[in-house]
Amino acid sequence: MSHINRLGMSALGAALASPLGAERRKPSELELWFLNSVTKNGDAYAKELAIWNGVDWLAAPAPALGGSPTTPLSGGSPLAIHTSSEAVYIGGDFSGCDGSSANKIAKWDGTQWSTFSNGVTGAYSYVFAIMEFEGDLIIGGRFTTVGGVTCNNVARWNGSAWVAMGCLRNISAGDAGQVESFVEWEGELYACGDFETITGADADFFAKWNGSTWDTVGAGLGNNAWVLKVFQDKIVIGGYFASTALNVWNGSSFSDPGDTLVYVCQGALALNTAGTELLAGSTGATVESWDGSTWSAFPNFSGALYGAAFWRGSWYVTGILGSPYEGVARWNGSSWVNVDNVAGEYGVFSHGVSCRDTIRGFNPPT
Repeated sequence: MSHINRLGMSALGAALASPLGAERRKPSELELWFLNSVTKNGDAYAKELAIWNGVDWLAAPAPALGGSPTTPLSGGSPLAIHTSSEAVYIGGDFSGCDGSSANKIAKWDGTQWSTFSNGVTGAYSYVFAIMEFEGDLIIGGRFTTVGGVTCNNVARWNGSAWVAMGCLRNISAGDAGQVESFVEWEGELYACGDFETITGADADFFAKWNGSTWDTVGAGLGNNAWVLKVFQDKIVIGGYFASTALNVWNGSSFSDPGDTLVYVCQGALALNTAGTELLAGSTGATVESWDGSTWSAFPNFSGALYGAAFWRGSWYVTGILGSPYEGVARWNGSSWVNVDNVAGEYGVFSHGVSCRDTIRGFNPPT
């Protein structure tokens, strides 16, 4: 069964009609999505979800039935984003989308918003990570119930229902813990976050799905891990570790890649289109790129980086960047420049939750 059939509209809960979205948002027009609020010419132009098309800022599709004129979401904030060639998936702690119930997870297919069954329910529940794996949609975060099914911070949508995927928790610390990021490597699913307990065994913030349960990976990481990326046939792990902000897993052992970063947040790792360069940023006013052997610093960067993406030949970053970038900046080959001279408010941080995946390109098939 194809990804479109399993994840498409026929497999979801009730689809929500969006005349404005149908008029303004075809898949070929969807470009760079930000979990960001944008103020332009002194007006709040886009709240929490903004789209940059290379020329101008667009508010995310939000008809009159939505949460407000500038956002389709209500009752909370977006905290995670995943894009495919067919759709944009948004997760977070919101309770509504486009005027209907959408507990922490929603989908935009270029024409309309839709929801997934009952979604994530329960107090203090969040979706922090979303990805597609083996034709299913995988979500991670902090939650115990999805679609009425008991889960432990991770679940999968199989096209018609939510299914539990073992346990990724931090029981030893007396806390629920949380899943922060997923990545697929060599046909297997990996997860990282703030968890020390997996199904049937102890873990150390990094685990691998074997098809029926989670397995430990190596000797573990020793501290919370926030983001995973595959680069040059290895997994690069961002977080805050004993002597580095990054770790590299080659399938048998961990290694320090030699970066000088302080703390890598959930969205602050990104690859260029060719997969030859890895950009990494931190809360310590540092942005560096790595070609697999040598690190190079981007000059004249200030602030805290929370998200990065490579789009149309340029790096885009977002976070608490300060003047003159005001939340969003583009690397023009020699310096950082403001994007369309807007005042960007880093919406996720202003809502009290930092270190999230905040920017993602939506590049439809050519």
